[in-house]
Amino acid sequence: MFQKIKIRKMTISRALDKYLKTVSIHKKGHLQEFYRVNVIKRHPIAERYMDDITTVDIANYRDQRLAQINPRTGRQITETPSVLNLPCCHHYSISPVWNGEHAA
Repeated sequence: MFQKIKIRKMTISRALDKYLKTVSIHKKGHLQEFYRVNVIKRHPIAERYMDDITTVDIANYRDQRLAQINPRTGRQITETPSVLNLPCCHHYSISPVWNGEHAA
């Protein structure tokens, strides 16, 4: 129970850092995950507590990300590093909140 309370009070940014240091570092795709995590950490959603993130927040993040223009290519971004697609979210049991209750 103590561990669950501790995780709920962790920000997305802190969870992503912890994931990079403890899990991702051992994976072949560590560098790609590092870049994806840093994109997410620059967004205000990264400072939210994991327990407070809703599906609406994730959809808003996705929409904002897809509306951006890639400064190197001048083209619209077509792929978004979704918070829920990162393995850390499954590793730390991040589940989106829908209408105040955790999604199943």
